Amino acid sequence: MSRTGEQSMRILKRLFLATVSIAFLSIGTTASASTIDAFSGRWIGKGITEIQGIAFADRDLDVTIEPTEQGFTIVWKALSE
Repeated sequence: MSRTGEQSMRILKRLFLATVSIAFLSIGTTASASTIDAFSGRWIGKGITEIQGIAFADRDLDVTIEPTEQGFTIVWKALSE
């Protein structure tokens, strides 16, 4: 993967993690059905994992966020080579 591609993946990873964090934080406040709907969906992509500060490995990510009666569920799948 090119350096530009790696930088793009890092930015997308941070953006995704920020979105999930906002979803978690909003639960403690006045959460409503319309709040989680903005985060509901399925995201598929690739990330880079650092292994003990020495090596890097690609990983495939598949994340699904779905509303439930009590809040929401998150299914997070990550496959590494």
